[in-house]
Amino acid sequence: MNNCKISFDIGGTNTRFGIVAKECIFWERIVPTRSDLTPADFLAWIDALADETKDADILPASTPIYIAIPGQIQGNTLLRANNLPLQNNMAFPSRMILSNDANSAALAEYLYGAGQGYKTVVMLTFGTGIGSGIIIDGKVISGLNGAAGEVGHMMIDSRADAPKCTCGKRGCWEAIASTTALVARAKSERPNEAWTQNGEAIFAEVRQKNNESAVAIVEQHIKNIAVGISNIINIIAPEVIIIGGGIAEQFDYIHPRLLAHLEKSAYSPNTVPDLFPAFMKNNAGMIGAALAPKP
Repeated sequence: MNNCKISFDIGGTNTRFGIVAKECIFWERIVPTRSDLTPADFLAWIDALADETKDADILPASTPIYIAIPGQIQGNTLLRANNLPLQNNMAFPSRMILSNDANSAALAEYLYGAGQGYKTVVMLTFGTGIGSGIIIDGKVISGLNGAAGEVGHMMIDSRADAPKCTCGKRGCWEAIASTTALVARAKSERPNEAWTQNGEAIFAEVRQKNNESAVAIVEQHIKNIAVGISNIINIIAPEVIIIGGGIAEQFDYIHPRLLAHLEKSAYSPNTVPDLFPAFMKNNAGMIGAALAPKP
C-alpha cells in the first residue's frame, strides 16, 4: 500500500475523505463540512478525520494529507475561500498539501476520466458555487497567485440589483448559475413548495411530474449556465468541457438544451466543444488532490 495517500475534497456543503491510490479510492467517508469552526479548530477537525484512515493500520502516522479545497491557493496558503468560513491568507501546516478543488478534479478527469485524449480541457463543477479547472497541453493553468479559472466570478449581470455573490460583488456567474442559485430562485418564485428544497428535488419535479413552474425555472437555469459556458468557449476554445457536481446527474436532460443555447451564443457553431459529464462523478476532487506534488 506504498502508493496510498490520505486525500480530502472539502466542499462548501460536504467533505469527502479517504485513502486514494492513482485513480482508485480504497476507503471513503462523507461528512458535512464544519462551517461553524474557527480556523484553528478547522485544521484540528481535518486532522481528526485523517486519523480515522490511519486507524486502519494501512498508513503510517506521518502520512501527508492531500487536500482539494475551493479557493485561491499559493503553496500551502489559502489566500481566499468565499464559500468557507476561513480567514484570508490562512497558512496550513506542511503536512497538509493544498490544491484548488476544481483544478484537482480537472486533472483527475484529464488523466483518468472524460478528458482523456484531449489537449485543451475545461472542467466545471456546479454546487455551492461554480469551480473551474483549465488544462492546456497537459498543464493545469494556475495563473497569477493561483487565481486562474475563477470563472464563477466573471460578471454576467451588471444590474445594480443583480444577485449578490459570496465574493461580495453582484452579478457573478455563480450567483446566477450555481446549484445554490437554482434553489434560491425556486424558493423565491415558489416559496411554499416542498420541491424547492434542493437541486435534486427541483429536477425530479421537472422530470417526473413535468411541473410547469419547475420546468420554467430549470429552463432559465440552463440558459444561465449556457451564458457562462459560451464566454469560456469564446475565450479558451477548449476541445472538451466536462460538467461535474450534482447537476452532472441530470446531464441527459440538460445536454440537448445546453447545446441549443451554445450553438446560438458561441462565436461559431464549429467552436462548440464536446460536452461530457464527469466520468469520476464526485470522486474526481479526491483523486486529483492526491496527484499534487509534495512541496
